[in-house]
Amino acid sequence: MREMLTIRDWLKALGMLCAGQGSVKEAQARLSAYATLLARDFKPAAFTTDSLTAVARDCTFFPSFGELSKALSAWWENNAPTANVPPIAGPVQDAWRQRVERERAEARADWEQPGKVLASLRGLEGHPRRLEFGRMLAALVNRHAPENVGLLPPEFLTLLEQPR
Repeated sequence: MREMLTIRDWLKALGMLCAGQGSVKEAQARLSAYATLLARDFKPAAFTTDSLTAVARDCTFFPSFGELSKALSAWWENNAPTANVPPIAGPVQDAWRQRVERERAEARADWEQPGKVLASLRGLEGHPRRLEFGRMLAALVNRHAPENVGLLPPEFLTLLEQPR
């Protein structure tokens, strides 16, 4: 698990260093697919700041898996560590990850309570941005407590299915 998080952090950093196009959903799908394959092909020690710098230096856009694998293989061939080199994760990423996990758990706990979902719905009555916030509410409930999706008005669920 820790290995996959390190690879995902490395890929996110690469994404920040390269120009990219596409939706967040596409980026998340690519991240998951790449991380799975990279974990199979490379040791965790391959995902360092040095390897990130070397791969990103040759990329204008986020690379295809083949291009990324080729670039990382070339770097690894010449730079495989003989000692323990720290992976790209560290205290900052760990603290951030712990905060995100805590906030997700709190959100999940909120949306699992039907009363809180209904209170949020009441708060949107007559609001000028009701549909926009309703879409966000539907996304949160769908993600954190799908058992409560039935409490939402159909119009919010319809908005959830539409592209932004």
